[in-house]
Amino acid sequence: RRMGLTEYQAVGEMHKGISALIEAECMECCKK
Repeated sequence: RRMGLTEYQAVGEMHKGISALIEAECMECCKK
């Protein structure tokens, strides 16, 4: 079946959130 646009957007938003979280943790590590 075709993936709905909303589903695709939800996955994209989730991925962005995870990426931002990892980036923030990296920043914290570098500060120490």
